[in-house]
Amino acid sequence: MDNDIRVMDKFLEDRDLDDMETFGYTTICVGDPPQNDVEEVQEVFERSPKKTASGIVFCGGGPECQKFLGTDNEEAEVMRFIKRRLGVNERLELIQSIAILEFQPQKDADLQPCRAHPVHSSDAISIFRPLNGAANWDNGFFAVYGSSHHQTPQEFLLGQGDIHRKVVEAHEVFAISGGSVVQPSPEGGLRMVWQGFSKRPMLEDMFAADAFEFMTGLGWGQANQDTIIEPK
Repeated sequence: MDNDIRVMDKFLEDRDLDDMETFGYTTICVGDPPQNDVEEVQEVFERSPKKTASGIVFCGGGPECQKFLGTDNEEAEVMRFIKRRLGVNERLELIQSIAILEFQPQKDADLQPCRAHPVHSSDAISIFRPLNGAANWDNGFFAVYGSSHHQTPQEFLLGQGDIHRKVVEAHEVFAISGGSVVQPSPEGGLRMVWQGFSKRPMLEDMFAADAFEFMTGLGWGQANQDTIIEPK
């Protein structure tokens, strides 16, 4: 039985990796979060000092967000996927940031495409999970330009390609390549948790014009700690 479970886990991880390579994103089914975990994250958001930029209200998150996302356990499905995608086979520092977000309506704003992570390459991954129901275009979740992670900025501008309006359910974590381009939604109401991973520090990428401010605007405090990945 244990071997059957391992085989199925490997099949699902391989499928998710294939989707990530093809489309630049995938959804990982992790099961419904315990209500206590959701409430703890919501409480942190409510009592924390917040910033607002580009129609997104955000604050830093901590261990409660890692628990909610499943990134507090290196053997959890989400972390196994991230390590395989980034090719982590030996000891490596993955630079992390965590933010709790609330999308505000921006009906009259000129919303420009952004990159899914300040490190604009497959060496970085952003993960998102909704806090208050399914995430979709109609409540503020961005759309993804499919396969844009295979394009240079110049190629993207010449032919943007198909746009995918994904729905992410409460039992799912959305993982997207750092090189993917996304289109912000003019709608609002959605709350999510975001965490970023990359093989190197963001450095000058923090100042990129097409980076989301909630990924770069928290400084290097509680929400930006290095995690050491030990070899298996």
